[in-house]
Amino acid sequence: MKDVASFFRLNGLSLKSDAKNYLTSILETFGAERAGVLVQQIVDRALESQSVTSGVIGKSEVQLIVRELADKDTDGKYLQVISAFDIPKFTYLDERKKFIKTKDPKDLHLLGSAEAKREMFLNRYAMILQRTLRHSLFTRTDRDGTVPASSADQPQTFVLRTVEFLLGSSSTLTSMVVLGMLTQLKEGKFFLEDPTGYVELDLSKAAYHAGIFTENSFALVEGTYEDRILHVTAIGLPPAEKSNVSVSFFGDGLPGIKRRVKDCKDAMVVMLSGVVLDNPKVMTALGDLFAGFSLSPPTCFIFSGPFQAESTSPRKLKELFQNLADLMNRFSDIMKGSSFVFLPSSKDVSVGHVFPAPGLPKFVQPESFRTAANIHFPTNPCRLLLGNQVAVLMREDILSKMCRNALYFPSSGELTQQFAKTLACQGHLAPLPLHVAPLYWPWDHSLWLYPLPDLIMVADRFSPFSVEYLGCSVVNPGFFAKNEFCFKVYYPHTRTVEDSQIEVQQTT
Repeated sequence: MKDVASFFRLNGLSLKSDAKNYLTSILETFGAERAGVLVQQIVDRALESQSVTSGVIGKSEVQLIVRELADKDTDGKYLQVISAFDIPKFTYLDERKKFIKTKDPKDLHLLGSAEAKREMFLNRYAMILQRTLRHSLFTRTDRDGTVPASSADQPQTFVLRTVEFLLGSSSTLTSMVVLGMLTQLKEGKFFLEDPTGYVELDLSKAAYHAGIFTENSFALVEGTYEDRILHVTAIGLPPAEKSNVSVSFFGDGLPGIKRRVKDCKDAMVVMLSGVVLDNPKVMTALGDLFAGFSLSPPTCFIFSGPFQAESTSPRKLKELFQNLADLMNRFSDIMKGSSFVFLPSSKDVSVGHVFPAPGLPKFVQPESFRTAANIHFPTNPCRLLLGNQVAVLMREDILSKMCRNALYFPSSGELTQQFAKTLACQGHLAPLPLHVAPLYWPWDHSLWLYPLPDLIMVADRFSPFSVEYLGCSVVNPGFFAKNEFCFKVYYPHTRTVEDSQIEVQQTT
């Protein structure tokens, strides 16, 4: 960075000369992007620190903060599994133009008040709005509704209006663009809602851009406002942005976005979905899977449920996991060199249908699984930290539910690519009505996809697919037993996804 001191002054802090020289010498070893992130982290820590009371920071304070950040980022673990209930809550502060950690996980309750539901949608809106306003196609109006002056050589931009601006006008307004949430406040009638109010939509002549639009999802709506109705001419998704842009707007504390862990060129993640353990053919196929990887154990196996097809008996499930443990113990190299993640489905024992859902209970886990450090039963969804990359894992039929609840089903384009775009633009794993995808309101942030992760695994009953959007791989491994024992393999070093399958002949 060219002038470190000026960046601190913008945040109400002052650097002593020795602190400035020390920090400059450190930043010279980093690239511009990493240097900017590090300075922002130091500023965040200084603002939170009890020792910095006067706003003046010396060399000793900077050294202490740098050591704390180094200890936190270089923990030596390439793979970490993060529960949804361990993810802190961030809130966007418009006056600081960044996300600040407002609540630690320990301060959040599972069940929230009506205010928690309101905050959930307000935070989603704020997240999408600040990202949209940074896009080159959009500008924000002044408080009186006027558009800020721009030079003639600037490209044409769209002006974002609020619902309140429309409702305050008694005349016809053309070419209005509004960002809001699609809601159905009256049966058969859709509305656009933002923090300032709601307006009825006429979608009869709307042209839909690429994406899947559902109730409770956010959209950019363009049209003519007349007779208290917004007659829509076009509707599209809010713009997404790459992770390296989003990261700079976050303070310290979001798992994975500012880690420094040595890359592993041989890292490999094997993903399977619908691993029903009471199917003999599945168990045989798993034996072949372990045998095939025994000479080169993957970094991690991800098995997602449901783990039972015929019953939901806890005792039976524990027997099935014991059978799996006996099978895994036959491959000592894999047991020593790989980690295992068992992601539950809503149909598994004691999991439930509300997200984030708890992991499988200990009473269905064999003793050897409970004591092993490399075997995990996380929440659904959860996150994996793979070196400097972040993966988000979820077992739910999200794509299937979005298709069933879409306002308008896409008539062209690859559906899976539109699904990936929708997730990235919504910044959320489940942009659906709450009666379709129930959520614990205080924990909605654990389903955010912002900043955009490197990998999203959505284990869905839909056909297997793997697509990429803005550098993020969106993967559905496909149901293991119903898709001829297919699975996916992700290579973090090259960011590639490989289609794999166990030959059927080997399982008969």
